[in-house]
This record gives sequence, structure tokens and C-alpha cells, in this order.
Amino acid sequence: MFRKIILGLVGLCLLTAGTDSAADPPDMQLTPKCARHSELVDLLQSLYAEKLSGVGLVSPYALAELYVAGEGNWTLILTGTDGLSCLILSGNGWQSLPPPPGQRA
Repeated sequence: MFRKIILGLVGLCLLTAGTDSAADPPDMQLTPKCARHSELVDLLQSLYAEKLSGVGLVSPYALAELYVAGEGNWTLILTGTDGLSCLILSGNGWQSLPPPPGQRA
């Protein structure tokens, strides 16, 4: 399920990256929030106290990373092989769950 969401988001980002948004009102334009990986991670840690909670490969060219803070705020970033990371989603109320019986953590 999570994989399908990530793949859909990556596809959406790729589809909208080349579209002409000049006709859209300014509040409707997508502005990617991207930076070098180390800079984005430092920002998440210093401003929001978020720490790496999980990782997963989206493709051979992209890694998804989930950063979570103790208060429940969270951020999902995608990092490409070029070292550029982009903020994909963020929110609050994150709750880590124990693995189902019989599965490893």
C-alpha cells in the first residue's frame, strides 16, 4: 500500500515537473522544496527535531526516507542518485506501531 502511494507521488511529480504552470494562479502552482540531502536533513533535525525512522527504495534511482519527531510531526523526503532531496509530504500525529505478530521489526 505504502509503495503504491510513493510510486503514485513520484509519478505525479514527474508528470507535473514539465508542465507549464504559468497559466495557473500563483496559489495553485507546485513549488518543490528541494535541497542537498545533508542540508535538508540538518533542517529537519534543527527546526523540528525529526530523526530518521525508516527508509525504502522507490526505484534504482530514488530513496524514500521518513523522519519523525517525538511529538508526532513527520516528513517524507525522496532522494535521487544526484544527492538532491525533495520534501514530498509532511504532517503530524505520527504513531509508530509494533510489527504484527510473526514479523520482524
